[in-house]
Amino acid sequence: MQAYRYRSTIECIRTTYASEKLPGFFRGITPVLVSVSFLRTISFSMYNRGKKEVLDVVEGRGWGKMKELVVASSLSGGFAGCVVATLNAPIDFIKVQRQLERLMATQRTSLHVPDAFPTTPAPAAAAGLGENAATPLDKTTPPRSEPLRGTHGSAPTSTAIQPAAHKDLSTWEWAKRIVKLKGWSGLYSGYHMHLLRDLIGTSMYFCGYETCKALFTRDGREAGPFVHMMGGGMAGTLSWIVLYPIDMTKSVLQREALRPNPKYQTATSFVKAKWAKAGIAGFYKGISAQLVRSFPVHALNFLVYEQVMKFCRNFGL
Repeated sequence: MQAYRYRSTIECIRTTYASEKLPGFFRGITPVLVSVSFLRTISFSMYNRGKKEVLDVVEGRGWGKMKELVVASSLSGGFAGCVVATLNAPIDFIKVQRQLERLMATQRTSLHVPDAFPTTPAPAAAAGLGENAATPLDKTTPPRSEPLRGTHGSAPTSTAIQPAAHKDLSTWEWAKRIVKLKGWSGLYSGYHMHLLRDLIGTSMYFCGYETCKALFTRDGREAGPFVHMMGGGMAGTLSWIVLYPIDMTKSVLQREALRPNPKYQTATSFVKAKWAKAGIAGFYKGISAQLVRSFPVHALNFLVYEQVMKFCRNFGL
């Protein structure tokens, strides 16, 4: 939804299912599964260590417990986000390329655009035109398999590209393709936006959670599972509302990164074009899907984290 032109979330779901069935919704999951536990471990470990260090510095300054907590959680969360963004940027870039793989192949086929790395064109059913598409396809568009005729309707002068089966690349093959085209630094395409997103996002995420937990337990009671879930869900949802335009900009720049002639060379050029075309609403396309996912995922994230921490403390770990 961020990187391709769908009229609605429902259209995106229908198109994905029509072209790839259920596996289409899990496209790009491999690099995420390989990295998510490792990166979450680093993020939470660095956050906890950083919060302790910052609290040791700010305590006793007369700021009050809440202000000390906000400062400590924000600074340590932002630092953890920067480290994780640096480690995760290549994995995230590969994930985006895998998610868009068939759509990009379809667009090149439909618009007769050669690929820098030729692949077999994808079926037209996987359609969803990108930001740089000339016009969206509709029911009046003539079939691509029809021959193109001369000005007088006589003999054909050329033949359109015939759709054929598309061979998906593995995560490793995508990594090699990116390095071949852009060098090793190509794996960090869009890194500056990724870093900005995780710096702000992780800072807001942990600060929001700690603040919610403190507010829910102001009567001195110990936070329980309900507080952990509500605090995590609210922190994750609110941070994504703020971060979504940054995340969209990152996704579009990553989509454009491997094109021979990218439409958007910088984040500024994309932001200006999107603002002129759709205003602030244009930066929130697809956010409904993100918000549906956000609350339960982050509620569960902190619930499991707190319960495991409690388990470890009970065993003196």
